[in-house]
Amino acid sequence: MMITVEKDKSGNILRAEVSGKIEVEDWDSVAKAIDPVIAENGSVRLFLDASDFAGWKDLEAARAHFKFVKAHHEKVERIALIVDHHWQGWMAGIAEIFVDTEIRTFEEDQKEVAEDWLSSDEQSSFSVLTSDSPDIIGLKINDKLTGEDYEKSLLPLLNELIAQHGKIKLYVDMTGFNGMEISAFWQDFNFGIRNWSHFDRMAVVGMRDWMEALTKLMSAMIPVEMKMFDVKEQEEAWRWIKS
Repeated sequence: MMITVEKDKSGNILRAEVSGKIEVEDWDSVAKAIDPVIAENGSVRLFLDASDFAGWKDLEAARAHFKFVKAHHEKVERIALIVDHHWQGWMAGIAEIFVDTEIRTFEEDQKEVAEDWLSSDEQSSFSVLTSDSPDIIGLKINDKLTGEDYEKSLLPLLNELIAQHGKIKLYVDMTGFNGMEISAFWQDFNFGIRNWSHFDRMAVVGMRDWMEALTKLMSAMIPVEMKMFDVKEQEEAWRWIKS
């Protein structure tokens, strides 16, 4: 068997691990684990470690996979997907277009973050972190950054702080980042071009390789002092942004 499933301590959360290539028979076992949880709770959330996923054994296994997704996606609220290859994240992003399930990808060193997200009920795509310095704003990106959240919540907050202090410092926790809507991207880009002189420095935590490359490209166009930190360096990031 290439897929193992076990019930988590939380009522509607299941933990699954995929290793090697998936076979047709694996989906029967997954259904036997998931269907009773859905019957009892109305829905299920899935912690899925696919870091060792190597594809499907044959075409029939792939068809069984898609058939399973079609039959269950309306009852699967969230999937926290642990990946080890970029193509796995891309596949998850494509899949989310066609299903009702909220899917977020995490790297292997982010399993605790994945578990927290899976069991939470957060709705906003970002939250504000407290800071003891009035000119520092801390942000935690919780999911895919939406154009609505950016326009109605984030932009007014940033504009207010700029009006109060002239120059501000920005701490951004990207560990929960799951992409951004195109409208949010253009708002962010335009805001940065117009207001870069109002940012003293920026600390970015938990950025993955491809996001770091994109950020470095944008920082070449927007000359703000910026420093990247690993997810385990949050305290160091706060010290740097306050210095």
